[in-house]
Amino acid sequence: MLINTIYLRQFLATNTACLILFVCACWVAWPSSVNRKLSKSYDDKDHIGLRLDEVQITWVVSLLDLGNAVSPIFSSFIINRIGRKNTLLLVSLFFLPTWLMVWDSSSLNYIYTARFLIGVSKGLAFTAVPVYISEIADHKIRGMLGSTGHTFMTLGLLFSLCVGPYISYQSLNIIFSIIPLLFLALFVLMPETPYYYIMKEDYVAAEKSLKWFKPYEKNVKESLAKLVESHKEMDSGASYWALFSQSNTRIPLMIVTGVSFFQRLSGITALVAYSSVTLPHLSFTSWFGPNECVIAFTLCMTITNLICAPFMDTLSRKILLCTSIFCGIIMMTLTSAYYYVYPVPSNSYKDLIPYVLFILYGFTYLGMGNVPPLLPSEYFTTSQRSYASAVTSVALATGSFITSKFYLIVQKDCGSYFAFVIFALVHVVYLLFASKLVRETQGKTFEEIQAKFYKKSRAGAGELNNTQM
Repeated sequence: MLINTIYLRQFLATNTACLILFVCACWVAWPSSVNRKLSKSYDDKDHIGLRLDEVQITWVVSLLDLGNAVSPIFSSFIINRIGRKNTLLLVSLFFLPTWLMVWDSSSLNYIYTARFLIGVSKGLAFTAVPVYISEIADHKIRGMLGSTGHTFMTLGLLFSLCVGPYISYQSLNIIFSIIPLLFLALFVLMPETPYYYIMKEDYVAAEKSLKWFKPYEKNVKESLAKLVESHKEMDSGASYWALFSQSNTRIPLMIVTGVSFFQRLSGITALVAYSSVTLPHLSFTSWFGPNECVIAFTLCMTITNLICAPFMDTLSRKILLCTSIFCGIIMMTLTSAYYYVYPVPSNSYKDLIPYVLFILYGFTYLGMGNVPPLLPSEYFTTSQRSYASAVTSVALATGSFITSKFYLIVQKDCGSYFAFVIFALVHVVYLLFASKLVRETQGKTFEEIQAKFYKKSRAGAGELNNTQM
């Protein structure tokens, strides 16, 4: 990524923090790498000693999302109590015992427990990382740093998918245990955010942190005073109740929750987790198959993110999101049409069609992948973000759980085409929701963004009063 050297420390801290999202993504893609190795349909070449049926595989996949849906509820309390940095360090420690449970595959309950704990850790990470980044990022590079998390997620998916299918089950799990240790060693060197210290009224530490992240600030004390004043005026009394009860936060909360929920309900989780059992095997080649296709898909997402990241602060968020969703409608509709015409592999070059559509979807996912994580940091005040991020994490996890738990069931009972019909319809609803409700934030200050929501909430209240009269 291209970045001005004066922002180098913010860039370094952001990338180090996002390494924990890399770990999360590795575990998200883990089922796609090992599903065939665990399935009853295939020989136990790795001597795992455990064979799973389709229902058990869906639980292995979806329990991560169930744990992810639970932990954000209390994650905002944790990150406000012990800090954003310490929360992420704690998450890395949570990851360490899970690889032992998965490595010892003598009991399915060990794998179930490990996947649930990984989900809990993922929920904490997905709440803490956006808050950490939003509190250290200069407004001029807010969009670029905010998109870094999605880039690291795609890199983690890519790493797992490139390595997993080609090494033993045990070796894969050992590798996954090393990455959290690397994160722990690196991130412990990064400072806590200035805002957390302001919350704790430790102004000396806040000034030190602000100097580290923004060495280009000529008058640090003046900048710190503005942050303190902002905290006292705008950020008092933040809570879940305040988010839902205040008129100027209900609409933005509905928007960030909706775009996050539809992002996962549109099928991305199922595509990554079940690609190895969804895509037809190509009878005319031995070097390219479902595993290689999902690698190409993830590589497309990664390359697109890396190319577009420097321009995230100049692109229209709303147009980027809506264009991405519209392209997704086309891809899902064409995929459903293919599976309707060819419910079983045709053993010809026509079987390449879903591969091409799958890879193209990776290119079109740019807006859906990058815009939703940015919105909480742009719609809410600093102290509200931890609660808003927690709610959006629950929405993400709920959408993922629904698709990962029921995808194979729908595919088996109704056919693959019907699953993609559902995904196409979700994209349509997603587009209507985004085009109608999402507010443009590119190039706008927080005050300008809030003014739009405040005006909207007052207009809505006025309409309600007129109706009652």
